Amino acid sequence: MYEVQESLTPYYNELEPTKRLEILNNLHDLKPEIYDFIRALYQERHTDPEHPEKKNIDWWLWRCVCLTMLFPRRKIFKKFVSKELNNILKELHIEDIDTYSQEQKAILYNEFKNLARRYLSTCKADGYGSSFMGLKRASSEEKVYKACEELYFMSTGIAKAANIQEKMLLWCQAFNEELMNFDSLCSEFLVRIDSKYF
Repeated sequence: MYEVQESLTPYYNELEPTKRLEILNNLHDLKPEIYDFIRALYQERHTDPEHPEKKNIDWWLWRCVCLTMLFPRRKIFKKFVSKELNNILKELHIEDIDTYSQEQKAILYNEFKNLARRYLSTCKADGYGSSFMGLKRASSEEKVYKACEELYFMSTGIAKAANIQEKMLLWCQAFNEELMNFDSLCSEFLVRIDSKYF
């Protein structure tokens, strides 16, 4: 449904921004309007709006972190959460998703999957999921649960909390697909997490 042409596979499989740019610079078989759309997304994702001179950053990854911080505050700071969520949805092209062609939606879907995969790649670090100021290391299962919870917060959870599941459907589908590929425990954990919060 959201498939892209085969030549884009290496681009969407790569997680490192500079390597992604190298691949993008060598894509010559795309329609100009598709190439321009992909390149514009790359520029937006890998540019800090406040410090555009910074290299090798992932602004969208930071916005994912922001979403995980918004979800726990959803009931107490409703106005702030709503305003910040709307800003993030605009930056991630979710706000205007209905204006895009099916080709553009497929590109966004694959970009969202790449983003989720990049976030999940950070969840394998030694210190991830540690408690007691890093003194108690998380087990493999605890790391998977924490990764599931964080991805839930930034996708299905925040969409449900704001009652915008339809608007965030493409984003949530992409994140869920990556989560299901992350670990076999994710399916069970997601059911548990959803019933915990809703």
